[in-house]
Amino acid sequence: MRLADKVALVTGGGVGIGAAVARLFAREGASVVITGRRKEMLEQVVTEIRCVAERDLYGLDEWEKAIQFKRQACQEYVETKIKRFL
Repeated sequence: MRLADKVALVTGGGVGIGAAVARLFAREGASVVITGRRKEMLEQVVTEIRCVAERDLYGLDEWEKAIQFKRQACQEYVETKIKRFL
């Protein structure tokens, strides 16, 4: 397990590449936090990961906090870039 004792934050983890990355990281031993827009899709990925990895997944319990963190990080990033051009 190459990612044992690591924590991964995967945005867009409910579908597509994000879901695939979340599954792979979990399979490699990482604790995975996933965020996305559709809670039902996130729940499906969490269920799949729990079944495959047979371990607890950190994710949905902190879903709202992760979404807020993502929004704040994006806002700060945009504000920093805008200041560069003013």
